[in-house]
Amino acid sequence: MSRFLRIRLYPHLSDATVRDLVWKWDNIPRYVFEKAMETPAQDSLKEALEQCEWQDVINCISAPDSAPHTSHKLVHLEVVGNHYDEKVMKPASPYVMEEMERKAGTDHIRQLQSLIHLSMGKPALAATAGLFFERYAHRRLQEGGSFPVRQLGAPKTAHSSEDKVIPFKLQCAGVHKFYKLEEVRQQVNEIYCVPPSHNFPAVDSIMQPEFLFQITTTQKSKVPLDGLLAASRQLHGTPKLCFVVPSQIFKEYKFVNGIPEDMEQWVLEVPYL
Repeated sequence: MSRFLRIRLYPHLSDATVRDLVWKWDNIPRYVFEKAMETPAQDSLKEALEQCEWQDVINCISAPDSAPHTSHKLVHLEVVGNHYDEKVMKPASPYVMEEMERKAGTDHIRQLQSLIHLSMGKPALAATAGLFFERYAHRRLQEGGSFPVRQLGAPKTAHSSEDKVIPFKLQCAGVHKFYKLEEVRQQVNEIYCVPPSHNFPAVDSIMQPEFLFQITTTQKSKVPLDGLLAASRQLHGTPKLCFVVPSQIFKEYKFVNGIPEDMEQWVLEVPYL
């Protein structure tokens, strides 16, 4: 729904209220607009979270017919693909994922590791594993520290150095959430720039002067070139594309074709703590 239409139909809802409700419910008009001020409706999501554990939600995604009924409020079925001919089931919103992580407590990292491992044999879990790993990777990158990296080379030019793992020291001086890509160019070095939406094209985060990060749990066959080039133009230095991956695929991750030759490709491992 456009902002203009929303103001005409729901003038009592502020921009901040709508943003908060989208974070909580995703783009579900019934709860973001129609029932925005109805306490029982708004409390129903919290009640569902209180009744469900991590495994209930995972079961709802991988085997929905056998999952508790309350868990169905915590997941969304989304139609994807260029021809809208594919379906994925995933957690309903950033709020739901945050609450699932909070409930899991110190066991969250073990559960994430298990989920990523399961997703490699169960495609139905791939989207969910990717979303939870993206949240974890953002936190780790923002904390900074030393990460194992490898430089990737094209098959015809690859040599033994591609297998060489070296430590990479990442320093993060702060975080900037950007709503317009042009904001990134205004940032100083070592500011971690992240969009509010996880489906920003081509990259998941950017850091001046040279890094474009794409967080993934699977080998990429291509990267949206228009989005990649648009992001690279905001950098002060020579762009480097860094694929941020879990330990399970770090050693096997390969060069991605179709990316400009003058843009170095690296793979960075985010180890589990």
